[in-house]
Amino acid sequence: MFSIYEYQLELKIMEGPHEDLRGYLAAVDELYNNVEFFTLNGSFKSSGSALNHVHGLLAKAMARLEEEFKRLLVTQRCFGFAICCLC
Repeated sequence: MFSIYEYQLELKIMEGPHEDLRGYLAAVDELYNNVEFFTLNGSFKSSGSALNHVHGLLAKAMARLEEEFKRLLVTQRCFGFAICCLC
């Protein structure tokens, strides 16, 4: 069972980095801390399932960061092109 804090981390990851990049990266860092904790404390009954869940969230987080990076590249390219066309 996940706590409210872990639920908030998951929500932050699902929201993506667009609105709050700093908070998003803090959530990713916290997920990495969770991986380290569950890796070092593998004797907990739910360590395996928790670790799988966290790895899945990290994969989603990286995909969302990649999407945001692509969006920024396209936006900047189009913006730069528009400026060049106005000259």
